[in-house]
Amino acid sequence: MDYILVFLAGWFLGRFILKYMLIKEALKSMNRAEVAQMMRQRKPEEMPILHTEYVGDTIYLYDTATNMYMCRGFSIEEIAFNLTSFCHINSAQVTHADKKILIVDGKVA
Repeated sequence: MDYILVFLAGWFLGRFILKYMLIKEALKSMNRAEVAQMMRQRKPEEMPILHTEYVGDTIYLYDTATNMYMCRGFSIEEIAFNLTSFCHINSAQVTHADKKILIVDGKVA
């Protein structure tokens, strides 16, 4: 009898956890879809213009308008990933070594 109770408790607890995880993932993917939709509707003049600065072998990224620090990395690809991951900016125009670079969804375009 004890084995049946343990089995049923595990069964219902497992189903509850699975449903919670599925709902959480569904909400997260819906949020990503909404953000992607907003980025598609964003006008080019609303895209932030950023610039880089070398200090040793580290690249620092700053907002051009406010000169505010955004993120850092050792390569422009790492900067693109950090900008999307930590600053939640999906697209930006970056001036790096006198070149204009477009960052979209954490990748250098």
